[in-house]
Amino acid sequence: MHIERIDLLTKTLNLFTHVCFPEVCPVCGRLATPGCISCFAEQIAPLMPRCSLCGALYPCSRHPYSFPVYSGNVHQYFPRKLVLELKYKNNPQIGMVMGRALALSLIQIDCDYLVPVPLHKGSKRKYNQAFLIARGLGQVWDKDVKDILKWNYRVVNQSGKKNTNEKRSLEKGSIRAKGNCGGSSVVLVDDVITTGSTLSRCKESLAESSITVKAAVTWTAAIHM
Repeated sequence: MHIERIDLLTKTLNLFTHVCFPEVCPVCGRLATPGCISCFAEQIAPLMPRCSLCGALYPCSRHPYSFPVYSGNVHQYFPRKLVLELKYKNNPQIGMVMGRALALSLIQIDCDYLVPVPLHKGSKRKYNQAFLIARGLGQVWDKDVKDILKWNYRVVNQSGKKNTNEKRSLEKGSIRAKGNCGGSSVVLVDDVITTGSTLSRCKESLAESSITVKAAVTWTAAIHM
């Protein structure tokens, strides 16, 4: 009977805690916060800038017209877990924390705006994880976020493609730019870079609107990039 009372008390306390403090840091478990900046910063080990087209060190001798991609870590272990938490566990609050942690860990890139990679129309998510990361990044770097990129409806969702070769085949015109930011320079923002195909299509679309991509920032980078 004594043990049953303890179990009931524990369950009641856990329920009370969850109701009063529904947010917890996914790294350390601290209550009443979507994530501790210090915890998220510990997950960052900035990679050397990579070529947006082939993943080689930047500047790239094979692709002199590419742009550098700055990533916070390799897409594995806990940094990868945070991406999955953000994208698939309905936890949008951590996106801005990830962005702020990135901004504090990377050298600031001079630009006019931050532009997130768009959320595909076929996605079931109610939020764009890249936009949230960009918002956090912009708060620290004091940069506005311009959500000016959209997918064309006919394009298949990248996350649904089975392998790297399929992802590399993303056709031209897959992404279009809207709005009036001509003559400005921007930094693209995404959660993870896999092949660089999406970032390249973003650059092409922005170039048609006379917008220059200075670089890209991602939370992680796939190891085969």
